[in-house]
Amino acid sequence: MDQHEYVRGAIAYYNENYYEPGNPEDGVWEDCHYPEPECLGGTTTIKLLKQHHAVQGVLQSEEYQHRCIWGWEVDYLSGDLLNIARKWMSQSVVDSWDKLDPQQRKDKMRNMRIENCYLDVAFEHLPAPVYWGSNPSAPKPVLIHYRNGEQYYTESIKQASRIVNVSQSTIQRRLQLSLFEQFNRSWMN
Repeated sequence: MDQHEYVRGAIAYYNENYYEPGNPEDGVWEDCHYPEPECLGGTTTIKLLKQHHAVQGVLQSEEYQHRCIWGWEVDYLSGDLLNIARKWMSQSVVDSWDKLDPQQRKDKMRNMRIENCYLDVAFEHLPAPVYWGSNPSAPKPVLIHYRNGEQYYTESIKQASRIVNVSQSTIQRRLQLSLFEQFNRSWMN
């Protein structure tokens, strides 16, 4: 199934059940960039229920072979769609970083310094039997939040340290603080 077939099915479902796109009584509606993703210049939007927007974003990522999801979608996915979403969440940072030449990496790292970001454990990406602290050697996925609103998902502390250009122990210490504490400390520096 592609995103177009899925969207047609969602719209048919809304019509059959007398849902009015945007009506809060029918659920949580979101503006969905369709048919082209916003990240690739798409400006057209349609209203989809949040759970349908999640699936559409994963299918759109597959169609365009470009990450069109942010991470919240995994709460609404299962099976193959969840695996596809995880693929896009993990490949995005690594692939884009590996495609940069050394000067581009240096320029990007200047803007991606640890002082400009906050770090959080991406708990939703941990395998079911693994949780923070249960297996110290297991990779811990990290979400890097930048002040400009950008977010990057990394599969491990090691990968996060490479992207932010600080030691793994610095990343681990930062993860011990809440986002609120990190925000307040970064403004005090």
